[in-house]
Amino acid sequence: MVINRDTIIEDVVVVSERETRSFFNRLLKNDFFEQFKGLSISNRFETGETIDGLSGATVSSVAFTRAIRKAAHQYAKNEYNLTALSPAPVLKFGIGEIAVLALLIWSAALYFKKNKIMQHMMHLSALVLIGFYLNLSISITNFGSVLQGYFPNIYDHLVWYILTIGVLLVAIIFGRNIYCYRICPFYAVQWLANKISGINLNPDNRIGRFAKYMAGVLLWASLLTGFLKATPSSGSYEPFATIFSFEGEGVQWFILPAVFFSAFFIKDVFCRYYCPVGNFLKFLIIRVRKPLFKQLRIWENVSKVKRAIS
Repeated sequence: MVINRDTIIEDVVVVSERETRSFFNRLLKNDFFEQFKGLSISNRFETGETIDGLSGATVSSVAFTRAIRKAAHQYAKNEYNLTALSPAPVLKFGIGEIAVLALLIWSAALYFKKNKIMQHMMHLSALVLIGFYLNLSISITNFGSVLQGYFPNIYDHLVWYILTIGVLLVAIIFGRNIYCYRICPFYAVQWLANKISGINLNPDNRIGRFAKYMAGVLLWASLLTGFLKATPSSGSYEPFATIFSFEGEGVQWFILPAVFFSAFFIKDVFCRYYCPVGNFLKFLIIRVRKPLFKQLRIWENVSKVKRAIS
């Protein structure tokens, strides 16, 4: 950030970021950072007030605004001894958070009481709310960020925490994947395409097995690329942001039409064969949860024997 002698911001330069590339590019293309030029370092920098958030990258807008505010106010405090500039952070529980929480409960409830009509309604709700309104699809980038120790600011990403922690807790505690095939908005896109065509081709079993094997390879390659480049989004190939915010990187623009066209003929083609998120959740449930719960049951039995002996 370049600040002149009159404490006015002349330029904002992003030196380092770990944002999903499509969202960051959307901010750049729409000159989001130009808004900060000409503002005083003592400005409140509030999205919706002095700063306009960007539709399709709302969470990113808020996060970058918070980072710039923090830097400007820290400089004002150090150089000019100005204090109490930054507003106290507040958790904002709004429409988005309520919608995501409701969808999580809805999805979990359908495991116990199946209802085809309600499930179809949930797919459409997730498509509109999580896909187009919030643009919040869970991506392998999210898991890669957590594995590398990068946790989003909860004040800026509360809705993300509700969705991700909710999905992970149900997966670990109950061994159920309530995200894939239920509230994933990209699944809803494929589901709609297949419903329109009414065609459901079943690939040869050998092709299916090979595709599922490749999904594991893609998951490993995606995480590894993110670790090697220290940028979790660098290994992402999912077309989620491409379809919901119309922003993408390289291969994502080739994957999206290929998947969309294939979905007319092969049901859930991306989910079944290529999705790294589904494979990550499957790994969590099968490879982590089952051994963990097995060990816990053994410990319970050992404790019972000890109590009986004593």
